[in-house]
Amino acid sequence: MSTMMIGCERCPIRGTSREVDHCATCVVPFFGALAMPDPAELPLDERERRVVTMFATAGLISPSEASAARARSAPRAVRHATG
Repeated sequence: MSTMMIGCERCPIRGTSREVDHCATCVVPFFGALAMPDPAELPLDERERRVVTMFATAGLISPSEASAARARSAPRAVRHATG
């Protein structure tokens, strides 16, 4: 079984004069969002857990806030052609 990679990096429109109009109606981000879990449910990675623990130890956040901390994925920036 082979894997097909679809993304902005390999888009044939990227870098052309049609990029601005095309990106606004592209379905790739929509399908990517379907495959991703709810951002509120993403677990913290090791580095994020260390930082949250440091905040709790310093008293900046409560232990309950630290245990409830979750990562959120940031939306990708849309690149626009200029010229």
